Amino acid sequence: GPPKRHPTPARDILEHAESLLVGTALDHRIDIRIDHDPSDPVVRVEPTDIEQVMINIGQNAMDSIVDADTDVREVRFASRVSGAFVEVDVTDTGAGIADEQREKLFDQFLTTKSGGMGLGLSISKHLIESNGGDIELVATDDSSTVFRFTMPVAGASR
Repeated sequence: GPPKRHPTPARDILEHAESLLVGTALDHRIDIRIDHDPSDPVVRVEPTDIEQVMINIGQNAMDSIVDADTDVREVRFASRVSGAFVEVDVTDTGAGIADEQREKLFDQFLTTKSGGMGLGLSISKHLIESNGGDIELVATDDSSTVFRFTMPVAGASR
């Protein structure tokens, strides 16, 4: 059914997702950083949906870092209020995304991982959109990738 959206501090969602990713990050010597919007916004979403998105993107980011075998090993989640939405940028220091994959990035069954199912980003897109937000690839090169997703601010008019 449709998500059961309710007001939740964005900080709580980001920190809970981080707690679920930290074990894998430690195993691979990857730092996870969170930069919260100082206004501590409250969003109107189904928190477990957004946490799943963060886990999907975070796991992809960590896989990219491991594959790149880079010295700088970091995944950063940065939130900020932008109008009626909270934007969350997820930046990694991995190998980037190849040009030929960018156009179909959110399609089902597209994967670059051996053993991957290619569902994480398509599920993430569905979850974000069903919660009233959007998700996109903002930037990528051979040393980083940035995804951005949005969540509606509780009580904000659009």
